[in-house]
Amino acid sequence: FQCIIQCFFNELNIVDQKGFPERNSVISLMNQNIQDPELKDFIEESIIECFRYLEPNKREKCEFSQNLLKCLNEKGQQKCEDWEN
Repeated sequence: FQCIIQCFFNELNIVDQKGFPERNSVISLMNQNIQDPELKDFIEESIIECFRYLEPNKREKCEFSQNLLKCLNEKGQQKCEDWEN
């Protein structure tokens, strides 16, 4: 299952040459259709925080991709009361 998420990131062309999600590409993709500046800032800050948290243990691209998605999901749950699992 872990590699499905990495595969999506790969198909979206937001990975580096080693197959790891690339921070600025993820930010661009996630913010591309968002108009609300406050939401844009939240998304960007969440991505930066998740990358900062995960970078020290960056060993395997599939695991990293899954943990990134999990981290972003947790950030969303903290911010949005109506967030669905």
